[in-house]
Amino acid sequence: MINKESFIIQEGQCPVMLSAPHAVEHTRNGQLRYPEPQTAYLSRKLHESLDCPYICKTENQEDDANYDRHSPYKETLVEYIRAHDIKLLIDLHQMAGFRPEQICLGTGRYVNVNDGELVEYCKQAFEAQGITNVTVDRPFAASYPYTVSSYIHNKCGVPALQIEINSNLLMRDSGDCVTEAVLKALEEIIIYSTR
Repeated sequence: MINKESFIIQEGQCPVMLSAPHAVEHTRNGQLRYPEPQTAYLSRKLHESLDCPYICKTENQEDDANYDRHSPYKETLVEYIRAHDIKLLIDLHQMAGFRPEQICLGTGRYVNVNDGELVEYCKQAFEAQGITNVTVDRPFAASYPYTVSSYIHNKCGVPALQIEINSNLLMRDSGDCVTEAVLKALEEIIIYSTR
């Protein structure tokens, strides 16, 4: 494990890298924002099951790795991807439970993923687990150049997909919790991407 000041990298042999830049509280434009802790949990579980490497924020340093122009998190991620022949980055996020979407696949209007085949497979993988309200680029397109997925695609040329998961799917007390189904869909996507 690589420990930096405010994030960790857990190394793995799988060529699909996971990212959880909002696993802890973060600060955007001076405003504190809620953490998305289940993204760290999902990253750890996928590391355990498929040996995926992952990067995860561990401390808020008045920054937002998914927004700031300059970010040690993103710079270190670029170095890791280049050094380890990573083929795909999946950047995990949680969206608010009041949203009607269950999953949003942020593709930067397909620029960050190179083609639509992966996106279509992702939709099918979630739908096969009973997670049916899956949108593409709505409400989160991940097209801002300093989102993790846009930045990584621009710097490394690898497909980079932002996956926003409705928090109700991951919170045990929500009544809609289907964490195992989310994990299964993500596992299927990762396996598909390594073929």
